[in-house]
Amino acid sequence: MTTWAVLIGINFYVKDRHLHGAVQDVRDMGGYIEANYGQVNMSIFTASAPGDSKIKLPTEEPFAWPTFENIKAKLDQIEQAANQGDFLYIHFSGHGTQQPKISREYKEHDGNDVALVLFDPTRGAHYLRGVDLARLLQRLARKGLKITVVLDCCYSGSVTRRGEIVHLNVRGVEWDSAIAAESPLELSAYPHERPTTIRDASSEFKWLESARGYTVITACGPHEKTWEGDINGTKHGIFSFILLSALSMAAKSGFHSSHESVYHYLRTKCHASHSYQNPMLFGDRAVSFLGDVRFPSSDLAEIFISEGTLHLNVGRAHGVFKDDEYDIFPYDPKMRIQSFTKMASARTKVDIVHGITSDVVVTQGSSSGEEIRTGWKARPLTHFSAQKAHVNLASNVGASKDWSVALASSKFLQPISENMESPPYSYQVNMNDHLEYEVSDSLGNRLINVPVISAQTAGAMANVVRILEHVAKFKSIEILENRLMSSWLETAFTVNIFDSQQQTLDASGVLEVRANEVVNFTFRNLSHRPLYLTIYDLTPAWQIQGIFSSGGGPDYWVIQPEDKAKNYTGQKNIPMRMVIPEEIKQRGLTECDDVMKLFVTTRPTSFAALNLPKIKMLDETLSRNKSDDLADFLAKLALPHRGSDVDRPHDEDWATRNYIIRTKAGDKEYR
Repeated sequence: MTTWAVLIGINFYVKDRHLHGAVQDVRDMGGYIEANYGQVNMSIFTASAPGDSKIKLPTEEPFAWPTFENIKAKLDQIEQAANQGDFLYIHFSGHGTQQPKISREYKEHDGNDVALVLFDPTRGAHYLRGVDLARLLQRLARKGLKITVVLDCCYSGSVTRRGEIVHLNVRGVEWDSAIAAESPLELSAYPHERPTTIRDASSEFKWLESARGYTVITACGPHEKTWEGDINGTKHGIFSFILLSALSMAAKSGFHSSHESVYHYLRTKCHASHSYQNPMLFGDRAVSFLGDVRFPSSDLAEIFISEGTLHLNVGRAHGVFKDDEYDIFPYDPKMRIQSFTKMASARTKVDIVHGITSDVVVTQGSSSGEEIRTGWKARPLTHFSAQKAHVNLASNVGASKDWSVALASSKFLQPISENMESPPYSYQVNMNDHLEYEVSDSLGNRLINVPVISAQTAGAMANVVRILEHVAKFKSIEILENRLMSSWLETAFTVNIFDSQQQTLDASGVLEVRANEVVNFTFRNLSHRPLYLTIYDLTPAWQIQGIFSSGGGPDYWVIQPEDKAKNYTGQKNIPMRMVIPEEIKQRGLTECDDVMKLFVTTRPTSFAALNLPKIKMLDETLSRNKSDDLADFLAKLALPHRGSDVDRPHDEDWATRNYIIRTKAGDKEYR
């Protein structure tokens, strides 16, 4: 296999502000790749500013200029010469700009799409639009190349910053319609694609939102700006410098770094030092950086330090409660994610819970004596929710001491004792005629898609407890809500849901659709500040997955308020194709429910810790309990009142919305 690299760094801009660190970014990255990836077919395109301001051409030879023609010719050459399984790395450091919306096919975008500002010897600049880049990447991905793209430029820079940023330069310029006219987009190259089904409910996206076959890491979020500055006496892009540091540390230790581990490192470091830019990750998260090693996903929280106080990047919106305990440990991207569960350096306890962050105090110092720093990882140990799901053991199971101990040690479960009066909700564990444990609700209805466990197998009790805990956690997330939400956020957005016939939710809050039908969610920001949207699908297989992230998109999307001058619509349209999972069909069932849970926050946050896998099916006999009595119990999941709206800053505010989509099979299904 061959590693290909196309590195693009542009300091020299004829009509716009010069940059100072972009060329150095790609030269350093080129040195890292050559030193660590063996046979590399690398092309570096740079534009350095001449010493004489009257000269309108970069100092490099024309074949090395970062022009559209040179870059496209190189990618075309790679397409012809590369083989399936080869790796391709593309790094762009330079100015980015915004373009107006281009066509109906891209109407899902809120506001403007990104364009990379390339050098042009005649006009001074050429715009490589995001959709053009996507088309080139998709062609290469279809050939079987494994592609990583890093964009260190303003992705959609339009966030207004408070105050001046000292010693930092922004990597973004205003859109120039004259240059745009000379950089035409071939709309015929972008036919409207039918949505693809990648999960129970799949969101349909374009360009970056559906990075299929490649991975894109951006230096900042939509509508934000990225920066460069003086680091150790040399000009660098802040993002590129942190990225190279992460990769270099991993290389020195001989470890592979996954896209996800690198992304977490970037996000943490940018937050710690430059919180005004938030990197984003699109596409395959689990593949190692320029390698073929795959990693499991990491859902650990992160530590950051502000004004001398330790904080977690999770809060009420993530199900955190006062007195929850976390083991924390140092992290750098050379660590394998599998080793996180074995790490422990210090222990902390949650002291104050905010909307999307928490304050923690150290209860046990670092075992190595190492100073706790921003970027350490946090693994939850205990969960002090106000209520736990109660479990009743049927008489044919027996209430042995072992059962009581196993249930009591769970984060989400509590055995029902004889003197307990009317518990708000309970699960029942029964023994069927085949000597198998079954899980039922409090009315005795067996839970659908929950496996039975043979009582005669080793570890049967532990497996039952594991399943009960999985179900209880699923339900606790389903009912999670913010009872302290400020009044302004309550009216700051609207959500409208329609099927293909423009029908909306019925009186019971359910939207019924046919298999393969597309459901459209429209989120509208009515406020005067950005809102951050995350959607999770709580599937009929007891799985919880991010609608955006599981399909290759980011953890969240930013919806700017309406601004006609900047062409921001103030809304986000999210089409989802609903399907009935194969495991449901195989058991003769003709319908299923997905709960779409929307999280709306007032600043970027990740809800990755809420992800749950499917419960592995061990039997073939199913029935469905359509009641949700557990919701009444979990509605009492006490979120303690810690102050009024005045006491709680709006940047910690969050809200949730639940919508049930019932998918039914029929004689006619949408295709």
